[in-house]
Amino acid sequence: MRIHLLVMLLLATTAAIAEDLTFDQAQALAGKDSASLNGDQTYALTMSQSRASSVALAKCPQPTRAAEFETFVIVTELDATGKATRSWLHGSSIVATCFKETMSHEKYFKPPHAPFYASYQMYWQH
Repeated sequence: MRIHLLVMLLLATTAAIAEDLTFDQAQALAGKDSASLNGDQTYALTMSQSRASSVALAKCPQPTRAAEFETFVIVTELDATGKATRSWLHGSSIVATCFKETMSHEKYFKPPHAPFYASYQMYWQH
């Protein structure tokens, strides 16, 4: 009984730690996970992020004011099927917020392990 309770406590602690990730921690995990990919996996991730950003570009407002042209970064946590389960945003414009919301509902490539963290940076050229 005592061991069973200890295991449950460890699992609950691990889940609580995972829930409390900051943007910087999630981005560091994304860097580590991306660096572990081979060429085909990197290509699959990039293409799936491109598809997700295309959906966001079609759905989200286009920048019109200088403040909306900010560079932003979205980090997504993917499950074993490639579905985004959580996301973090470094940016605060309406456009950035819409991208995060839209991209957090997309499905990406099937990662080599789960959870898998992926980072996406958007910047505007005008």
